[in-house]
Amino acid sequence: MEIKTFNGSAKNGAGIGVHPSSHGPDNTIDEHCHEYVEMVYVVQGEGKHRIDGTQYDIRSGDFYVIHSGESHVYIMSEGASIDIINCIFLKDRIEELFRKQHPDPSLANLSYLAPFFKSSANFPRAMNLTAEQSSVIFKVLEDMVLEAKLREPGSDTILFSKLTELLIKLSRIHRVWTGETSEQEEVASTSGHWLLAKRIKGYLELHYCSKVTLTTLSHRFNLSSRHIHRVLKLEMGKSVTELLHAIRIERAKQMLKETDLSIEDIATAVGFKDSSFFSRLFNRMLGQTPGGYRKQVKTRKIS
Repeated sequence: MEIKTFNGSAKNGAGIGVHPSSHGPDNTIDEHCHEYVEMVYVVQGEGKHRIDGTQYDIRSGDFYVIHSGESHVYIMSEGASIDIINCIFLKDRIEELFRKQHPDPSLANLSYLAPFFKSSANFPRAMNLTAEQSSVIFKVLEDMVLEAKLREPGSDTILFSKLTELLIKLSRIHRVWTGETSEQEEVASTSGHWLLAKRIKGYLELHYCSKVTLTTLSHRFNLSSRHIHRVLKLEMGKSVTELLHAIRIERAKQMLKETDLSIEDIATAVGFKDSSFFSRLFNRMLGQTPGGYRKQVKTRKIS
């Protein structure tokens, strides 16, 4: 059985190797083992993966770890294929980098970092990620693939930083799998959701007069609708519809104060097709009708 070496597998002999690949009828690889740790994220497709004699069904969103010295092979049905991203590294080399950088001692308690600190610990074998978790992990891997491809000055430093980020985020997700933390806590901790929420709000503030739905935002930000909904509820306390309505009403207040446009025209201008619905929503949110609000602010100006 072939034993693959790190330098023979990593692009440009980098300290960390990251690259996408496909397995199917046109690209089959015999069962083999290697001297390095290999982490595999399944981007799309399905098949079987035999690791050290144990066979796993694999599909999009799966994350696997093959430890050094273990054999593995992909088993595909006729015509089937999978696209994956491989991240490989020598465990001893990464341990050395951690020692040099004096890491936070708490890292030793994280499941995907413990093997660098405790000789008895192994990386978790496998997880099937949710759409939200996949978006977090895929983004880190995507950054690593690009960095490994560019090989600009400082690439090794960035790749080590990104690998650390990847392992920490995988560990947080693994805590949800093992029941150590709640799903809501995981949502808050796996990425900079506050920044994502601000980006979404910024997009809504620019496009409030257009028809914007969860599907629109899902396509725009390349995230699942469910993930976007959860992030906005967590960070803003509002759904997409509630946030969009709040932005539209704020714009309507400004137009009622500064223009003489009719209520119907203002409703249309801020994105409401039904002026009656606009008036009811305005009244519900502010406790007065658009006409009453306009009269009040104009009276204040005069006085």
